[in-house]
Amino acid sequence: MVMKPNAKNNAEPETSPAARADVVICGIATREITTPFGTLILAASARGIAGVGDPNEIAEDFLKRIEPRIVGGTVRRESNRADSLAAKKLLHRASVELEASLNGKSVVLKTPLDLGPSTFRVRIWEALRKVPFGSRITYAALAAAAGHPGSVRAAARANRSAIAPVFIPTHRAVNAAGEIMAPQSDPWTPIRVHLYKQERLRIGDAKRISGVSDSVKNRRITK
Repeated sequence: MVMKPNAKNNAEPETSPAARADVVICGIATREITTPFGTLILAASARGIAGVGDPNEIAEDFLKRIEPRIVGGTVRRESNRADSLAAKKLLHRASVELEASLNGKSVVLKTPLDLGPSTFRVRIWEALRKVPFGSRITYAALAAAAGHPGSVRAAARANRSAIAPVFIPTHRAVNAAGEIMAPQSDPWTPIRVHLYKQERLRIGDAKRISGVSDSVKNRRITK
């Protein structure tokens, strides 16, 4: 089930992020962005965000990680000027939204994603994108939304392996007890916990997060 908030959030980002110059290779634009949680790398095609690198992930490692999706056709390689310009435009928009979100603003993340063909994981990510600011959804509900109501653990793994965290709000997915999964080994845990607490505070749920232990479960998801 989706647990809805008790406050409205319709703010649009208006600021520009602290970012390094864009690099475009075969129509895939990348940009490094400095955040309070380290440097994040965004990658975008002409259709949308193709990936977000882990905090402080080396650019070369990030590109190698997403290359199979590009070469394999999940994210199609483009080489014409129009597509390159479109990718850079989307990249800038995504950078502004990302910075605003991490800085505590209630942002509607509207930049499209380039997720590729519809698979179980992609359907999980698409379901997450529909969860409103401040709301939560259980892994069981995510699995059902993806057409496999019995695949709760697989839904949790898909949530953790999201190709574009923040734009895919993985912090809004919880277990049956209403806890988010925050394993220390996950480089996204600090951001996930930050966004979760930030949203709960903005909707007036300060009591629930007064102690992180009552809302965040520090354990890893079984593979």
